[in-house]
Amino acid sequence: MRLIRLALVVAALAVLPTGPARADLEVSTALEGTTTGCGVFPWVQTYRTWGPAAAYGHTVTVVYAARRCAEDAGSLQALGIATVHRGRTAAGEVLDVLPFHNIVSWTGNRFSWWSCTPSASYEWMIDGLYSFAASATDGKWVLDVDPGPSGLFHWEYKAC
Repeated sequence: MRLIRLALVVAALAVLPTGPARADLEVSTALEGTTTGCGVFPWVQTYRTWGPAAAYGHTVTVVYAARRCAEDAGSLQALGIATVHRGRTAAGEVLDVLPFHNIVSWTGNRFSWWSCTPSASYEWMIDGLYSFAASATDGKWVLDVDPGPSGLFHWEYKAC
């Protein structure tokens, strides 16, 4: 359930969420047996001009699938496979199949995005293609998005 909530946060930051992912994709088993508090993690995301789209030079849809995750008080991580499709749907030509991971940690209660939070970090990465990393320390947020060859986007925000 927490992974689903995490996916909703990503959707709020995203351009075009497109629906549930295919459940038949092969996924990493690096966290084999560590599924306490976690479940199947399907997610489909269409990127029109940023993120992986910037790396490919056109709109892509990425199907994320992670069937293994680990969760404890103050952290959550999911590992799996990102299948990159040409265009605005998962029916497009498959361009790449790459590992991805999502790692989240926080101090105290769960954090709210861009709030006066004491400590939090969030990383979403498609290996070798794209990364989205946000962190907060004493209410100061730093966001770095790296879409590969098109360059890094950096943003800072002081919430308190």
